[in-house]
Amino acid sequence: MPDKFSLRAVMKTDVKDFTKKFNEMSEQEISTIMSEHRQFVSNKVYKFTGRIIKGEGDAFWITFENVTNAVSCAKEIQLELYEKYTGKQDIEVIELRIVITVGEIIYKDDDIFGDAVNLASRIESITPEGEIYISESTNLLLNKSIFPTELIRKYDFKGQKNEIEVYRVNFKYNTKRLDG
Repeated sequence: MPDKFSLRAVMKTDVKDFTKKFNEMSEQEISTIMSEHRQFVSNKVYKFTGRIIKGEGDAFWITFENVTNAVSCAKEIQLELYEKYTGKQDIEVIELRIVITVGEIIYKDDDIFGDAVNLASRIESITPEGEIYISESTNLLLNKSIFPTELIRKYDFKGQKNEIEVYRVNFKYNTKRLDG
């Protein structure tokens, strides 16, 4: 089957300190927590007509037909996680970093490839927990009257010809900002 190209919003989610946090739990406890997390994310993605491409342990790769659906989904995920875990002990809390990029991607063998996918991985490495960071191209397509954003700064990411502006989506429970 030939490769399938498509212009999509790409979301990557990642659980902060997954290995460290769950290192002292039994396999059954981890399995239960991650099963519940997968179901929670799946329900949100389905609600906003996204598609989970793959799960890599504690991380998900998800595509959406447009940026608005991707950011709406990310915002709802972050707000519900914040409310669910407020007042809980750190070991019980799942904190996500969410990154959204947009671009032409290639679907091949139940996986996705392309610049938007690579850029999402790079931005994820600088995204604090509880936040939604988006690429410059995503910010250009986003309706800022619905989703206000804030420029974090320009980054020189591996594999990118030019510096890329990274933005944070502002929503009710913003947590922290890394300026480094």
